[in-house]
Parts: sequence; C-alpha cells; structure tokens
Amino acid sequence: MRAWGKLDGKGGEHPLTDHMLDVAACFHAAASVGSVRRALSTVGRAGRRPLDESDFIRLVVLAFLHDVGKANAGLQSKRWLATQSAGPPGWP
Repeated sequence: MRAWGKLDGKGGEHPLTDHMLDVAACFHAAASVGSVRRALSTVGRAGRRPLDESDFIRLVVLAFLHDVGKANAGLQSKRWLATQSAGPPGWP
C-alpha cells in the first residue's frame, strides 16, 4: 500500500510522494520569479547574510518535506473513511 497525499472523497487518491514533488516543483517555480527571489533574499538578509543558491535549494527540500507527516497511520486511515469501507485487518 502506498501513502496518499490527497483524496478526492470518492476513493481517488494522489500519492504522497507525487504530492510532495508537486509542492516542491511549485515552490521552486515561484521562488524562481525575480520579485519572489528578491523578497526571499531580503528576508534572508535578516539572518545576517543574503541567501545564495544552496539556500534556495534547501528551501525547496523543506517544501518537499512539508507534508511528510501525512504518512502516519491515523491520517492514512481516512482512505477508508472516505469510501466507508473497512481497512485492512489490524490497521489502527
């Protein structure tokens, strides 16, 4: 069984890893816009130095990891609640 990142309420799902990649790609694209990059750099200067390219890549990684907690058993059990079906035996 693979973890889901988004459910549509009808039994359809978007895998968690795909969702995490989508979020990271969207953040990367947004952070690549000149005005957004300048704003992020301005905030970075509050940390005593301007942000460099490796800092932006680290932010992309953090965007990727932002939903890793969705892999927990409690949230993943909503898969069966959405379709009102029984989960696998022994599932918490």
